[in-house]
Amino acid sequence: MKQVYEDNYRIKRRQDLLCDIMQAKSEMEIAQRNFDCVYREDEVDVCIYRYRAAQSRYGALLKRLKDIT
Repeated sequence: MKQVYEDNYRIKRRQDLLCDIMQAKSEMEIAQRNFDCVYREDEVDVCIYRYRAAQSRYGALLKRLKDIT
């Protein structure tokens, strides 16, 4: 019974990570699209910040997924 619980926990954890990875990728894509539409310097800075933050999160999540598989 304990093994089943642990397996279910791992599956749930992996599913949650995959969901977070898709969200981070989506955030990167949104930041990229927004970057293509802005002109003011402060808006450009915000888009770059958001893109880099999402990119960093995406990389960290991929590393975490690799570590558990």
